[in-house]
Amino acid sequence: MQAYTHYKKMGSGIPVMLVHGFGEDASIWDAQIKALENDYLLLVPDLRGTGKASASSLPTSIEALADDLLSILDAEKIQSCILLGHSMGGYIALAFAEMYPERLLAFGFIHSTTYADTEEKKEMRRKAIAFINTHESAAFLKTSTPNLFSESFQREHPSIINQLIEKSSTLQPSVLIAHYQAIISRPDRMHVLAESKVPVLMVIGKEDKAVNPADAEAQSKLNPLCTAVILDTGHMSMLEAPEQLNLHIRSFIDTVSKAIRIDSL
Repeated sequence: MQAYTHYKKMGSGIPVMLVHGFGEDASIWDAQIKALENDYLLLVPDLRGTGKASASSLPTSIEALADDLLSILDAEKIQSCILLGHSMGGYIALAFAEMYPERLLAFGFIHSTTYADTEEKKEMRRKAIAFINTHESAAFLKTSTPNLFSESFQREHPSIINQLIEKSSTLQPSVLIAHYQAIISRPDRMHVLAESKVPVLMVIGKEDKAVNPADAEAQSKLNPLCTAVILDTGHMSMLEAPEQLNLHIRSFIDTVSKAIRIDSL
């Protein structure tokens, strides 16, 4: 398996990997890194083609991206970690949980879902791919990114959204297209959540237009080991409500860590 090309590593303690979503890179977690790096060992990858990761070998599937995460753990000689993914990163976390359950202490979704795309959603993504092919990354992201945020955040913090658009616009069209194609082809993994033997965190945004909050809340009830957190945000609580998200992530990590210590007695 080819080693992963780039990731950030900082801190010490229980290992926690934070996986970004579509149209992002590792910097989307900057507020979380700042809040958590003094207490935990953080691993924060740039997925293929994003940030400082090479675009020379783009992923063909969500499973391929899950294998990249395994390469990070192997390179660091880490047997198991807590794996948290945002949006597409949640799809990758689910694939990882299905493929390598023995490597997880816990996992979670930040504004993500276990469901496969509906045919309507697949068609919407195919149209987006056609738009990217014609108009390039910047035009697509300028149109699509604001809708990821709640309406109030769009009104009150346009500069934050514009900064994200500007940064994401450096992504090559081929990267966005490869990631979208991987998303389209992923299977339903509701059973992975339902059958999980480790704790699961689900962070849900009340105003999330990308992941239906009612669907996400229903999924969280599939397993008693799943903790659901509902925030007054859209799809981007890392930027919309970082302090709240940080508190919930910290609480989840500490609960998992405490359970591990008790089990080891």
